Amino acid sequence: MGRSKFSFRNPSVGRCTIFVAGLLSLVNLTIIFYWSLEQPTRQQLLKYFSLQHQENSEAHDQVYVSNVLDIAYRPWEDDPDCREYTVGFIRNGSRPMMALMSYPGSGNTWIRGIIERLSGYFTGSIYADKSLYVKGFYGEVVPIDCGCTIVQKTHDFQKNDYKPFVNKSAILIIRNPYGALVSYRNFMTTGYSHTASASPTQFTGISWKKFVTKEIDRWKTKALEWIPKIGHGGILLYEDLKKDKRNQFRNLMRYLGLEVDERRLDCVIKHDFSSFKRNSTRSTTNETIRDPFDSLLRGIIDKEIEIVQKALTDYGYDLKLLKE
Repeated sequence: MGRSKFSFRNPSVGRCTIFVAGLLSLVNLTIIFYWSLEQPTRQQLLKYFSLQHQENSEAHDQVYVSNVLDIAYRPWEDDPDCREYTVGFIRNGSRPMMALMSYPGSGNTWIRGIIERLSGYFTGSIYADKSLYVKGFYGEVVPIDCGCTIVQKTHDFQKNDYKPFVNKSAILIIRNPYGALVSYRNFMTTGYSHTASASPTQFTGISWKKFVTKEIDRWKTKALEWIPKIGHGGILLYEDLKKDKRNQFRNLMRYLGLEVDERRLDCVIKHDFSSFKRNSTRSTTNETIRDPFDSLLRGIIDKEIEIVQKALTDYGYDLKLLKE
C-alpha cells in the first residue's frame, strides 16, 4: 500500500490546537493523539480535539483544525491517477447507523478498509480498538451513533452488542468457518493481533477441539440471528469478495446505498488493501499448519454449514457456502 498522507479539509488556524506525534512510512500511517480513547462520547471527542496547548507536551508536530470532522487523508497519495481521492468523516451527522456484522476472523477489518476506500468515508466500531485507530481507522474511536461513519463494526458477542442496531440495517459478512476458526484462533492466541499467526501447537489437542466445538456453534448462531435482520443492507460471502472483487465491491456499494465511482473502484482494486490480512490462515513464519480438522470436527462443522445454508436459501439469498 502506498504512503498515506494526513490532511485537513479546513487548514485555517483557529482556537483549536492539536498536538500530533506521527510516523509516516511506506507501509502505514501511525498517528498518536494526546488524549484518552476510553469510551469517548461525542461531546468528549470534540472537547479533546479542541484542547489548548499544554506546556509539558512533547509532541513533534502541531496541527491546527477547527473540527475533528475536518480530518481526512489520501490513501493513494503517490499515485497520480488516484491521489485526488480522500477518506474522511460524513458531515452533519447525516448517516443512519448500519452494522457491519461478522463472526471474528471473517475479514471485517479488511472489508472496512475496502469500504473506506470505495466510499470515501471512515467506518466506525463498537470496540474502540486503539491498535486499529493508530493504523488509520480514525472512525474507530468516535461514538457509533455520531452519524459520521458509513458503517459500524460488530461481532455481537457481548450481551448488549446488538442493542444499538435494533431496527437498523446491516451488512453481514459470512466466511467459511474452516478459515474463520483458524483466523480467530490466531487472533486469540497472539495477544489479539490482527496480523500475527499462532504456533501450530495452538491447532492441536484438547484445547483446539474444545475451541472448535464451542466456536462453530457461535458461528452458526450469529449467522442465524442476523440473516433475518439485514433490512436494506445485504449479505456477502468473504470467499466471493476475494474471488470476484470488482462485482462484489459493486454489491457492497449497493448495500451501502451509494453510487459507484468507476475510477475510484479501479484505484481500490489496483491498490488492494491488505495491511490487516494475514499472509495465510494456515501458516506461521517458519512452519505450515497441517489440516487441523479431523473427521470428527469436520462432521460437526459441515452440519452447521448446512444449517446456515438452508437459512440463506429460505430467506431468498442466492449464496453458496462451500465445505472445505
